[in-house]
Amino acid sequence: MSKFDLRKRIATVVPPWLRQLEERKGDRAALRRAQQGADVYAIELAHRLADQLDLGREESDAPFFLAALLAHVREPQARPLIVNLAETASNGKPEDGKLKPQRFARLLQANDLPDRLRLFRRALQLVDGRADVINLSYIFLTWAENATKREFARVYYAPRSLHDAGDDAVAATSSTDA
Repeated sequence: MSKFDLRKRIATVVPPWLRQLEERKGDRAALRRAQQGADVYAIELAHRLADQLDLGREESDAPFFLAALLAHVREPQARPLIVNLAETASNGKPEDGKLKPQRFARLLQANDLPDRLRLFRRALQLVDGRADVINLSYIFLTWAENATKREFARVYYAPRSLHDAGDDAVAATSSTDA
């Protein structure tokens, strides 16, 4: 599946799935507690997301872990997670921002799904659960690709003025399709 097709499928599947999750408080709570594959495999709504995304056998576990991550989104918005995380203190130093450089480096190194889930959850907590769910889903599902991590890092280290430039600049810097 091409990157464009994956984004399109995510945009079609994830928002309605999140609305279903809002109605099913028990599933949401169970997904929020999930840490291992066995935890998410036991939740029917996670199976629905995996079936609807239909990523194939090589990525068969990732949608289940994505379901657990999406349960932590409190406020879906148009602003990507990395832009929210990259906000620095008024002095412009990354070490004074929401996501410290050491934690960011650990996030970049996360390769297995349980570790990726744990670190992305922590990142979401740092921004009070605010993220673009389509962008977040795409980033999480393609995290094993170096191009995704490289783009994530590029936005993290972009000058503060770029983050403050408005929605057009944010959209341009948050796309990993380029």
